[in-house]
Amino acid sequence: LAVALAECSFGAGGIGADVDFDSDARPELGLFHEGPSRILVSTSEPEKVSQIARKYGVEALEIGGTIEGRIQIANRSATLVDCDLATLRQSWDGALEHLLHA
Repeated sequence: LAVALAECSFGAGGIGADVDFDSDARPELGLFHEGPSRILVSTSEPEKVSQIARKYGVEALEIGGTIEGRIQIANRSATLVDCDLATLRQSWDGALEHLLHA
């Protein structure tokens, strides 16, 4: 979830996300677990996505919206991530370089 939100926010527009999910999982699992059949959908028409999901019996939770310049992720209103996009982008861009020189 955290990586997908960040990668979706690295476009030229500088549009981030404000997300609050509801999970009993430990924070690191809620943020980074790659469970099967989980997808992130960003849309300007969330009701249409919900209608399609209901039609096919698929759970589709609306967990947040867009904000400018930041990623904010919470679980049950407890902040897990609150960071500006430039800082996240810098870490993401240099991640492999740091591993290669470690």
